[in-house]
Amino acid sequence: MRFVAVALVLGAVVSLPAMADDKSAPLVAGQAPQEPIPANGVDPAPRHGVYAEAGLGVFTTLGGSAGLSNGQPFLSMAIGGTLGDNATLFVALGIGAGSSNCYDESSAGTCLAADSFEAAFLEAGASYGGHVASRLRLSGKLVAGVTQLAPSPVHDSTAPVASDVPGNLFGPHVGLGITLDYDTHLDHFSVGLDLTGRYTIASRPDSGTFGLMSIAFMPRVRYVF
Repeated sequence: MRFVAVALVLGAVVSLPAMADDKSAPLVAGQAPQEPIPANGVDPAPRHGVYAEAGLGVFTTLGGSAGLSNGQPFLSMAIGGTLGDNATLFVALGIGAGSSNCYDESSAGTCLAADSFEAAFLEAGASYGGHVASRLRLSGKLVAGVTQLAPSPVHDSTAPVASDVPGNLFGPHVGLGITLDYDTHLDHFSVGLDLTGRYTIASRPDSGTFGLMSIAFMPRVRYVF
């Protein structure tokens, strides 16, 4: 009988791990059920919060003598934060250039001001959208800020020299855009495409106002802290 009792005890001890792994075993009162872990692991959710991003694309201005300026590089840097899954707030600096497009022609057809100039945009903005697929989000974007054009695309008709061109022209701008963002499986990183149109209204150096429409298209890389 002693050997039988010892065998029963040893059998119970050996069977305990198997009972613990048995999913059909009854749960202890108050114990939450445990979900099985997939063989390929668990896909972590995309990160949200403060981020920094950079983009490099193409910039052009509309109107003028050419109708559309030659495409030039456009560099953008931004710092912002995500609000939930679909909204962001940010501040950004974008730098592009208008090339070979005159906005101030004389009656003889000569350009009285710079036909190639830098366009720098310091702005704040917000975007909001929704998911069109897993990790892929389509959003609309609104921006507003101040533009610097250097040298000026319009001349100062009141200056002693008729062809005098100011070194800078400043004015506010607003813009609308559309963005496509993909949260990669590489932790902290997402990528995106951005198309933004901006309209700048600047005071002319003599009188009146000067309006400039521009478009920027760029891929972006974002790092979420």
